[in-house]
Amino acid sequence: MGKIKHRKEDLESRLASINTEDIRKSLISQLENRDYSKAACRGNPYFKYNLIDAIINNINQYAPTEPKFKSNLNSTLNKDRAKKVYYGLVCMEGYDPDLSKVMTKLTDWEKVCFFVGVWNKRKMRGIHSADLPSIVKDYIKSGYDSLHKEHMIKYYTGEYKRRLKIPGSQDYHKKQGNKEEKQLSFDF
Repeated sequence: MGKIKHRKEDLESRLASINTEDIRKSLISQLENRDYSKAACRGNPYFKYNLIDAIINNINQYAPTEPKFKSNLNSTLNKDRAKKVYYGLVCMEGYDPDLSKVMTKLTDWEKVCFFVGVWNKRKMRGIHSADLPSIVKDYIKSGYDSLHKEHMIKYYTGEYKRRLKIPGSQDYHKKQGNKEEKQLSFDF
């Protein structure tokens, strides 16, 4: 597997070369045909490191991750959050070359958050009128929001001692001046 260089350009620029109607329709079709029951019925690996191995192996089917990403993922996500990545991968199971083209353009954390978004974001309002970068960005943002929401609730109740810092998450929140306005889609 080839090494992926760190991406500094924005998502729209990275997806520009594959932003075709065929890939967009294929992605929409896959999202519409997600099989949540398959993910809910399938048991996940018992130990966290087995779950992380399964996640990395499944993501690597679409596009290779950085060699050190596995330890980064393991140290950042607890097992409950890692399950969401795994379930998102399972309900989109079945290799698709068009999804692979999209995954090659994403950073490792964007891939993870995309699949968390696949599991969490079940309503697909306006997806048929959206362009490919908007669809992908929406699912990635949903994944980042979900991971941050769960962690920060426990942080503010004192259960966790430190904030969750996921690389790249700041790119999926609106910035106003010097302040970062976190527009998380919390459903309280």
